[in-house]
Amino acid sequence: MNNQPNDAQWSNPDEELDSILAEFGGPVPELDLDRAVQQDDTAPEEVLPVDEADAADLTPEADEEDEDEDDEPPKKRHPVLRGILAVLLSVVLLLSLAVLGADQWLQYQFNRGRSQLLTDFSTAQIALPENDERIVTEDAGKTLTYNGVRYRQNENLTTVLLLGVDRKDLNEVETQGSAGQADVILLIAEDTETGEIKILHINRDTEAEMMVYSGSGKPIGYQKHQICVAYSYGNRRELSCENTLATVSKLLYGMPISKYIAIDMEGVIEANETIGGVTLTSLEDLSMPDGTDVKAGDVITLHDQNCDHYLRHRTHDLEGNNVRMVRQKQYIQEFAGTTIRQARSDFSIISKLYQTIMPYIVTDTDLSDVIFLAETFLLHRNSIQMLGLEGTMDWVLNIHGYKVAIMYPDEDNLFETMLDVYYQPID
Repeated sequence: MNNQPNDAQWSNPDEELDSILAEFGGPVPELDLDRAVQQDDTAPEEVLPVDEADAADLTPEADEEDEDEDDEPPKKRHPVLRGILAVLLSVVLLLSLAVLGADQWLQYQFNRGRSQLLTDFSTAQIALPENDERIVTEDAGKTLTYNGVRYRQNENLTTVLLLGVDRKDLNEVETQGSAGQADVILLIAEDTETGEIKILHINRDTEAEMMVYSGSGKPIGYQKHQICVAYSYGNRRELSCENTLATVSKLLYGMPISKYIAIDMEGVIEANETIGGVTLTSLEDLSMPDGTDVKAGDVITLHDQNCDHYLRHRTHDLEGNNVRMVRQKQYIQEFAGTTIRQARSDFSIISKLYQTIMPYIVTDTDLSDVIFLAETFLLHRNSIQMLGLEGTMDWVLNIHGYKVAIMYPDEDNLFETMLDVYYQPID
């Protein structure tokens, strides 16, 4: 789409959608996936008590080389439900395109996404550092001065938390403490005025304060753990995402996060295949699952389990995850570059990607959100800036007596990174 969307047209997206669907006999019935999944005849797995589950999740041996899960028997993925969902999505898309036309449909989705995504600072409980003479706050933190420079909150900001989960099926509900871990944590922030995107890649080993729950779901209180563990205190679905989102927000001094997307291992592979694989220069010597021995400097195109291995393989020393994060950062940049090139010639790749990963994700976003973010970025043709947190790595014993790696974030770097993401200098 070449022109900026017209605010006057499709000003009320929900009314427009209702009117569209009314012409075809009313809205599509809502599919209750959770209820349908509960009616599945698969026998429930044995649930560990929270302490045992935590010990299993936090043990280096249990977390070692995540590819071990590939040897598990395949789990039932509810193909009938996913087929129904895919059909319903296709019907809605076809009806919308038939009534509106492709350009107007994209414009409608763009405006709807914009109305849903802007970060709401008004409800945030911001807790900036106290007793630091370098920081002077005004208007409950909306404006602040740091090291003599004044900053204001970026009110044109959208923020989405993207989680890569070390499990194969997020549709299987778990009890508190046994839902897996968020091995990849990305905070994606986009300035909707400039299209500038910043991605904060948070080390899974970062020490963070989080709400901890019992196996029955009763809150125990705040404790400090590796930030990846916040996801385990949930049900592998919405509760896990919400607890992780709250933990990341708390780490960033209470800054708000608009939406979340959690994707499982298979979803990453499916997204990779949708764009035809990702080509990059290997950063390390690796033995791939297909038997290929890759050397550092080799140009390779990642497909299927080779893609999974490149993203998830790590050694179990203090720097193992940091080395893996460098590969993940490289992959993210190449994946984004490939997608952007394809979207500039055929924007439908965005909706294709979203529909491809839907069976593998838990999210409170919708297609309108994704189209808005993608088109805003493409309109301004900006680059993506990757950010990370600095800190000190060490071994610690967790409450179960197991040795785990912890990164203690550098407080100055943490605050300055938060400023970089959420604030703008005032000229």
